[in-house]
Amino acid sequence: MRNVFWMLLLGVLLVVPAMAQRESGSPFATTDPLAKALGQQDVYIGRSLRGRIDAEALRDIADRAPADRPLKIVVVNGLPDSGQVYGTREKYTKALHDYLGLGRGTLLVVTRRGVSVATDALKPQQITAILKQNAGAIQRDPVNGIRSAVAALDAAVAESGAQAGQEAAPNANMREPQRQPEGGGLADYWWVLPVGAGIGGAIWLGNKAAKKSRAMQQAREPVRRLHAQVVEGISYGDNYLDLLPESQDATAARQARQEAAALLDQGTELTRNAREPEDYGRAQAVLEQAREAVEKMRHHIDLATGGTGFAVGIEGTEYKATPVTADGKVGAEAAPVVPGLRAEDIPENERGACFFCSRPSRISDLTPITIVLNGQRRKVLACADDVEIVKHGATPELRTVEEDGQRVPWYRSSRYDPYRDYDRVSPTYAPGYGGYAGGGFFDGLLLGTLLSTPAPMPYPVLVTPSGMATNNPQAADPNVNWGGAWDNSNANESGLEGVGSADFFSPDSSGSDSGDFGGIDFGGSDDSGGGFDSGGSDFGGSDFGGSDFGGGDSGGGGGNY
Repeated sequence: MRNVFWMLLLGVLLVVPAMAQRESGSPFATTDPLAKALGQQDVYIGRSLRGRIDAEALRDIADRAPADRPLKIVVVNGLPDSGQVYGTREKYTKALHDYLGLGRGTLLVVTRRGVSVATDALKPQQITAILKQNAGAIQRDPVNGIRSAVAALDAAVAESGAQAGQEAAPNANMREPQRQPEGGGLADYWWVLPVGAGIGGAIWLGNKAAKKSRAMQQAREPVRRLHAQVVEGISYGDNYLDLLPESQDATAARQARQEAAALLDQGTELTRNAREPEDYGRAQAVLEQAREAVEKMRHHIDLATGGTGFAVGIEGTEYKATPVTADGKVGAEAAPVVPGLRAEDIPENERGACFFCSRPSRISDLTPITIVLNGQRRKVLACADDVEIVKHGATPELRTVEEDGQRVPWYRSSRYDPYRDYDRVSPTYAPGYGGYAGGGFFDGLLLGTLLSTPAPMPYPVLVTPSGMATNNPQAADPNVNWGGAWDNSNANESGLEGVGSADFFSPDSSGSDSGDFGGIDFGGSDDSGGGFDSGGSDFGGSDFGGSDFGGGDSGGGGGNY
């Protein structure tokens, strides 16, 4: 026994200092600014983003979180250098969540490269699926995107809790084995009445709980479907609203979007606090109104685009256009062919082409233009003439090429090379607005660009969310799920429980690894020339990474970190 005692004592003496050293070496216990800030507040916004992100709105979202599941939100361009020890955004988020002792509470971390969430209330696959649905909205409109993501997370937690309750309810019907009585007199069976009453009461309560659980689940299901439809509808509208020229329908669409968002918040709150099936009925009624507002918004968007579902806008300007206006006026032009263009003089590493007319150009001479079609949004490169067309209130026409008896966008043709054929082949343009065989420009653009199997184009004609030219549709459009290829986090690649992620970039975006490995999401000054908002208006510029922390600026809900 004496030997065992000394061995245990020696083990304690060896383990305790090691644990103390590990704790003292933790970045959260020493220098991590997010750990310090979130210990005092629920919302942290990086210094470079204050003034562009509505801190009060984020604090309101955090304040609405249930008391037993607190919510903390981080929005920064890059994570602090002290977190590099964790290597990935999701691992850092999980470690910070655990350090803060949030448990079933939620930590949501948004950087210029993606979003991660850690909570013990959901499985990693559930978290990742929700983040994939909301990544595009968060990237374009952080506040509303985060609001939608949090609402979806809350709904998933409520649904998981109900399922767990339903599984537990039948246990109330189980009876403990009873000891066989000895003796045979009636007096020996006095205990039968209270025991029988207890068993009967337990069965009755169990049946009642199971019945209520089934009723709650049945009442919750239409609410869940409605919630998803409203979130999807609002996201659809967000792709359009900043690209619509001013009109009565554009104004009406924005008003309907605000109405839908307010009703969505109200319905989410009712769902979160539901205790009886009737509570879900009230939430369903509110969400029905939200869906009606979404349909109204989509109707006015359709009118504002003249029924085409297409709009364009020049980055950072007020120049916006639709091919058919709300009053039916058609406005679409084709850029002229430049004769004698010496495409061969453009160095290969600088070669690009206009998305619309295929004109060979140096990448630096092309201008990013944002387009949206049927709710899908992306940035493309345009030549000077097509930019002027947008400035004059029209949309550029798209050059098409005959391929196997059909007209396809030039960039989908295996036979057309703008650096060889630009001024040798007589151009044919779309749209035809219904009069063009095969549906014209809109079918061609949609099928050729947004829904076909992603394949590299001959030359860079697209723009990634970071502002880099690319010839890869997958890299340029992270909001379209190409079978899971764009999200290099996939289903919890970190292997951690209770954390999920979705990236804003394709793995091969801009020709580099855009994931969070190798510390790419932490600190430093690897500015790629733009922020992580696909519209370029909310995030980015040159101040990210380490410059989000430090200094004495305390504005925007950030504290002195």
